[in-house]
Amino acid sequence: MTFEMRNTMSTPPSSPLCSSSASPTFTSSSSPLFHLILASSSKYRRSVLQNHTFNGFHVKSVSHDSPDIDEKAIRHEDPNEMASRICEAKGAALVGRLRGHRQVDDENVSYVLITADQVTTHSGEVHEKPESKEQARTWLKSYIENVEPILSRSAVAVWDVTDLVKGIVPSSGNKTLTMAKGVDVAEVHYLPFESEKARDEAIERVIAKGNCMVCAGAITIEDDTIPVRIEGERESVFGMPVGMTEKLILSVMGN
Repeated sequence: MTFEMRNTMSTPPSSPLCSSSASPTFTSSSSPLFHLILASSSKYRRSVLQNHTFNGFHVKSVSHDSPDIDEKAIRHEDPNEMASRICEAKGAALVGRLRGHRQVDDENVSYVLITADQVTTHSGEVHEKPESKEQARTWLKSYIENVEPILSRSAVAVWDVTDLVKGIVPSSGNKTLTMAKGVDVAEVHYLPFESEKARDEAIERVIAKGNCMVCAGAITIEDDTIPVRIEGERESVFGMPVGMTEKLILSVMGN
């Protein structure tokens, strides 16, 4: 797990977010209250943020919006760095839409922008979302046949956008945002089957469900169709490592 914190990015103007509220999660009566803005259309990441109990702050609600960037235009030989750069690009694409668009009618709420990206590697090859069912089939078969683990690399970047969302802007017209980012790596080990027939049938069931086609590396761990062993945080394999995200939020929000 690696971290970086710095000031970043100035802010231009406007367009509303798509909202999806979660029930408040409470830890203590003195904890700060945050509205989390997730720059992602991923239902898995959104579910993790909505259902996790964080330490040190309350989650009032969660909204989401897709940054709609061309991720394949951002390349780097280091997969951790590539995921981090994609995170920053997602934030840059979305921050201009946030000015003055309050999500919650509560002056005590602070606003946190969260971006995430996931890159998996196996046997030295980078695997993003599969481009076809055949590619997903090939990857899944290789995971089971090759004992080498898949490395799930989840990058997260967090910005304090409270003043921006509330319309508090310096006389210069620009607001410098504080950002922290990190990369969490988990290992996924696919377990062997008794026969090739059982393996191939399981792979076809996974592909038929369709979820693997929208996941980095075609990795789905929400059911046991293909058994796996995970070393690291389970939520990291969903692309939303909550332990690291919690630390990043607290560091950016000054707690």
